[in-house]
Amino acid sequence: MARRLLTLTLLVVGGALLLVGCGDSAGPVTQGSDTTAAPTAGILFPPAPAPELGLRDHLGRRVTTEEFRGKAMFVTFVYAGCPDVCPLIVSNLRRTLDRLGPRAKDVQMIAVSVDPAGDTPARITTYLRSQKMTGRMLWLVGSRADLESAWMRWGIDTRIPRENPDLVEHAAPIYGVNAQGVISTIYDSSFTPKDLLRDIPGLLGT
Repeated sequence: MARRLLTLTLLVVGGALLLVGCGDSAGPVTQGSDTTAAPTAGILFPPAPAPELGLRDHLGRRVTTEEFRGKAMFVTFVYAGCPDVCPLIVSNLRRTLDRLGPRAKDVQMIAVSVDPAGDTPARITTYLRSQKMTGRMLWLVGSRADLESAWMRWGIDTRIPRENPDLVEHAAPIYGVNAQGVISTIYDSSFTPKDLLRDIPGLLGT
């Protein structure tokens, strides 16, 4: 059974986030039916400060949550070897930035690795280039211990399926963090750029 990761800093309402099975037919991340619906495209969280990131990007620079105050931040959990769900998430984040034009400078996309062994700097560099996200998305990595600590802070569950150890099953929410550093929205892996574009003014307070 997959490990249940709990966090004291992030309250997920209505039950735990479900795992996405990369490479199979598992369903997307969802919220329970008790979650309060938001007047936005994403599901609204009760106000909760975004947990610390506390990791380094694939180029070695330490990244903190605090440095993105004043921007809208979208945080997701993916890996470069994922054959289906993760590329779709990254592609839709890129399309969002493309449609923002000059306003993209007010938005920060962040990916946190769920594959500490496979997400090497070289592999991530190649992946970001192929997705046209070089310089547009921070991809955070670390040791398994460091990443597990981050996953716990953000309420992310992962496991490697016994029947296919080359894949990682993982929760794949996209968290929307507002300019004050508070998690305001959450999207499942089927989100569209339109969803994020609708919510970005609210995240920025404009």
